[in-house]
Amino acid sequence: MRYMEKWALVLVLVLVLSFQINYVSAEENASITGKATSSGASLTIVVIAAPSLELLRPVNGTYLIDENLELNYTALSADSVWYSLDNVENNTLTGNILFNTTEDEHTLRLYANNSNGLSSKTVTFNVNTTRLEIDYNGFRGSGSEGSTDFLKYSLEELEDFSGLTLKKGSYGQIYFNDKINVSDDEDSSDNFVNISKNVIISSNHLEINTTALPNFNKSATLYLYNLSFSNPRILMNGEICPPSICTKVSYSSGTLVFEVTHFTIYSAEETPSGETPSGGGGGGGGGSTINLIPSFEVSPDEIIVNMKQGETKERYVSIKNNYTKILSFSVGNTEKIKDFIRINEPSFVLGPGEVKNLTIDFLSKESSIPNSYIGKITIEADKIKKEILTVVNVNSKRNLFDVEVKIPSKYKEVISGDDVLAEIKIYNLGETGRVDAMLDYSIKDDEGNTLISASDTVSVETQAGLIKIFSVPEGAKSGRYVFYVGVTYDGGLAISTDTFEVIKVKVSYREKIYIVLILVSIIVIVFLIYLHLRKKEAKIGVMKRKLEIRDLMGVGR
Repeated sequence: MRYMEKWALVLVLVLVLSFQINYVSAEENASITGKATSSGASLTIVVIAAPSLELLRPVNGTYLIDENLELNYTALSADSVWYSLDNVENNTLTGNILFNTTEDEHTLRLYANNSNGLSSKTVTFNVNTTRLEIDYNGFRGSGSEGSTDFLKYSLEELEDFSGLTLKKGSYGQIYFNDKINVSDDEDSSDNFVNISKNVIISSNHLEINTTALPNFNKSATLYLYNLSFSNPRILMNGEICPPSICTKVSYSSGTLVFEVTHFTIYSAEETPSGETPSGGGGGGGGGSTINLIPSFEVSPDEIIVNMKQGETKERYVSIKNNYTKILSFSVGNTEKIKDFIRINEPSFVLGPGEVKNLTIDFLSKESSIPNSYIGKITIEADKIKKEILTVVNVNSKRNLFDVEVKIPSKYKEVISGDDVLAEIKIYNLGETGRVDAMLDYSIKDDEGNTLISASDTVSVETQAGLIKIFSVPEGAKSGRYVFYVGVTYDGGLAISTDTFEVIKVKVSYREKIYIVLILVSIIVIVFLIYLHLRKKEAKIGVMKRKLEIRDLMGVGR
């Protein structure tokens, strides 16, 4: 036992020494940074990372068209981006494009570089325009926005497709809750699927011919638009739909939303006075109902989009229903960013556990004024609202400079009165020799109001780095803030932003170490007490056995 106690004490000493070494190292690094920046000196930052490159489309698989295929990518910190199809030639990229190709197998290579290196991605895909034909012309073009564009996807994706949506703008919409194999129908040998003919969305009428499209006979959420009823009930094949098949979700402003377990013909009618609407899920007698608070997840919690005048970009928002019942969602945005955002599906429904990947289009007109526009995208369901901090940076179409700003993780959370530090990198993209540019800095709240601002002039030959420190005003309210940097030269404006949060209480590195040390010490002390008690119990047991033996020997005499 004494041996184990010694090792336990050694363990405590090792842990303490280890944390002290880490703490001293961290404090020394912090001290060095403080000395370098508090004097106001600019620091040159050497960037050694190649661009971060992701190829989103095309994917490995078989495409059913040879024209207008998507080349969709992201390339962070890239000076230039280009691609090569089948090693024929290099084509420069300035954004996502559509491209044409031919039947057979193809290899697309995507490249991005900067002064620190080259990144590349490769994808191999096939084109077979006779493998499958899908007629969905009835759900394309004006009035059908939001419907699934099947030809954007590979055959392999269509064979196990999530989130299939068919919509007629003034009549209604069908959103399938389950995955569907779109590639097969009643006759699997003809390589032809006719959605236009077998799916009918018209005034107060939603119908699917499930004989012709058996794979479409799945659970779905249905929308009927422009109804004039005050209290509608759901009909299935002209009869009242039983609650076991139809579940009413909501009715508002002439739009009826309901869920069905399978497909046939659905419509609605006015509920006669004194009767209960169908699909309402009315309760019976006995038992009790537990009303849980509706909840859902939204990711990410912030979006920063950098665009040039006349450019468009896409971002995705993931929404998950964590509630035990269906939730009806509405998506909107605040006033300051409304001119730059298009939300493709402003309303939709999610069942329990379902996830929706919502596409948000960001658009900047040629006439847009270069600036940083700050607002929020709002997601609301059942009177619960969540917000995504959204920053739209509109850069001048032609710039001789580029700029990047990054707030280190140590300064991502600060309290009012503390310093916030930003690392800034400036790139000269065109001029030769050293050029003076004007830098504007500011800290803005999540409504776009400016708290602090300052300006500098910086000389840049090829690239330069500096560190800027601001003190967050005393009394600044808790919440997220935007650190803005703009570089102005010859009438052009280049913008970059990063975010940080002002919190009420911040636990320092020293305090975190003390907390960990205390917890470890408590665990070790409890372990030592346990060993001591076990040792004491063992001694008492030995003494009892000796006394028992002595008593037995006395009785024997």
